[in-house]
Amino acid sequence: MPQVLIDGSPLSGGQKQRIGLARAFFGNPRLVVLDEPNSNLDSAGEMALARALTRAKDKKITIVAITQRPSLLQSVGRIMILKDGTAQAIGKREDIIPMLSGRPPGNGSVPPPPSTGNGPPRLDA
Repeated sequence: MPQVLIDGSPLSGGQKQRIGLARAFFGNPRLVVLDEPNSNLDSAGEMALARALTRAKDKKITIVAITQRPSLLQSVGRIMILKDGTAQAIGKREDIIPMLSGRPPGNGSVPPPPSTGNGPPRLDA
């Protein structure tokens, strides 16, 4: 078995990312923040991530995932679209995904609330 160095070599980017994901879900977290969790994953890794997100949902773990890859969106319940740091739309996955393809949103989407002038807009859902 090869020795893994402190920088993660000789592991691939995807292998390092899967280890990081396993560490994020270790124990009993209540909140996990994932920044581009599927950026280096192959199709098997993406499937494993989808299973992990489903298990997290079953365990009532709140996941905040930042992504630019639409494949991750199939594993989430709610989506917030940000543009230039401002919320453009917030809602259920089935209402927001059509917006991403240029279709009008369904009845369940929630537009971002107006700014109160005291910092960023509140995003109560």
